[in-house]
Amino acid sequence: GLPALAADPRLATAEGRVAHRGSVVAALSDALRVRTTEAWRACLREADVPCSAVAPPGPLSEWLLAHPQVAANGLLRRIDSAFGPILTQSPHWRFERTPASIARPSPTLGAHTEAVLASIDAWRPWPVPAPGDARPDGCLAGVRVVEVANGVPARLAGMVLAQLGASVVRIADPSGDALSASPPAHGREGALARLLDADKRRVAADLRDRTGRDAARPELDSADLVLTDVRGPALARLGLSDAQVGALAPRALRLHVGGWGPAGPDRDAPATELLVQGAAGLCRFLGRPGDAPVRMGFDVVTTATALSAVQAALAALLARGPDGPGQRIDVSMLGAAIALNQWPIVAESAPDRPIGRPLQGPGWPVDHGFACREGRCLIGFREQPADRWRRFAIAVGRVDLVDTPAFAHAVATHAVLLAPALEPTLRAWSMTALDRLVRHELGGTLVPVLDLDQVMDHPQAAVLGVVDRAGPLRVRLPLDTDAGLLAAHARG
Repeated sequence: GLPALAADPRLATAEGRVAHRGSVVAALSDALRVRTTEAWRACLREADVPCSAVAPPGPLSEWLLAHPQVAANGLLRRIDSAFGPILTQSPHWRFERTPASIARPSPTLGAHTEAVLASIDAWRPWPVPAPGDARPDGCLAGVRVVEVANGVPARLAGMVLAQLGASVVRIADPSGDALSASPPAHGREGALARLLDADKRRVAADLRDRTGRDAARPELDSADLVLTDVRGPALARLGLSDAQVGALAPRALRLHVGGWGPAGPDRDAPATELLVQGAAGLCRFLGRPGDAPVRMGFDVVTTATALSAVQAALAALLARGPDGPGQRIDVSMLGAAIALNQWPIVAESAPDRPIGRPLQGPGWPVDHGFACREGRCLIGFREQPADRWRRFAIAVGRVDLVDTPAFAHAVATHAVLLAPALEPTLRAWSMTALDRLVRHELGGTLVPVLDLDQVMDHPQAAVLGVVDRAGPLRVRLPLDTDAGLLAAHARG
């Protein structure tokens, strides 16, 4: 109902709308206030405009349990634990032939090590490289992936699979796509699209007509994995429905990366990073309680969805083996976002118990640890017997704290509450003396709280090679993989 905005040439592009964001937001806000969230949601969905309600203040689990997409896709469930019933995410990978489930809480450390190692040793559907036989082309060498996708999550998943050695063929519309036209540009192509497609072979084919489908048919026929994010009925029109791909390549795995999940009223609705952050409650962890929600600047949902798709592809390839049948796999942005919220969701199962109190989210004060003579440090005895906390309190001359109900047990003691009472004593202690007491005598944990300069100069950062000081300061991922070992784990 704002024809003047629609006709304004300054707002015809995303760059223009960003440049005039203040006036655009003000005009839209005035217009949107006249109707309810649900009324606008129905109106915008009908026009295929991306939209979502934002999780309101209050328990996040209650909002998610009432969300129609969460319910339709079974993304949450209750299980029994040592703390009583808890609410937890369901597996956010949906496998057609080999469904995953969560039937019990996390096991204790090492509970299943022997059984897992025995199963790996007994089950080797893929040929295992001989010791020292590294795969220079990556652990997925020989795996053929066909990618038909326009959004970042699926294309990022395809990029990772290519970097792991898979042969990835991107079926691209000759007329281009929105991502390829998005700034900043690298030559005549969007820089992000160029990055995501750098390790892929490109086949130009318009799957909407028969000639294009015929051109893509040989690629689909030989595929181990078909990766797509095409929404709803468009899959069939492009020849990519489950039945069509299954008839053409019965061994192919069909991995679909969606926004809201394969079931429910919004299964075919468009999704964006911002919408899913809001719907899953991630926006509530920035800003201040009660203020307007704040978007996480990093595309955390997009990245998590892409990596979830890669995990699903690896698991399905391993389960299928070299000659097994294919199956459909679904990964959604909503499912990945809820997985990121696992800790707050579990904590809300028992907000009055020790398991829940430190994880209440934005309303809980920030934990800066304890101040001692030279700085601040984090101290913990959570994995140790209760007597370690008492011994620590006695050693620093504060046994009175143990006799206070709020601080009686180490698990129930949160540093935010304990710090004001304990810091007057600890300020007389050096970091070295505290470290000797906590770690070496009592078996607890003590970690200094560092600023950025201290992190950059830390000896452990130097050992890992995290900081590259040659030229402009850069931070590198501390990844160190042995190609032969990686191949053995992935294939075996």
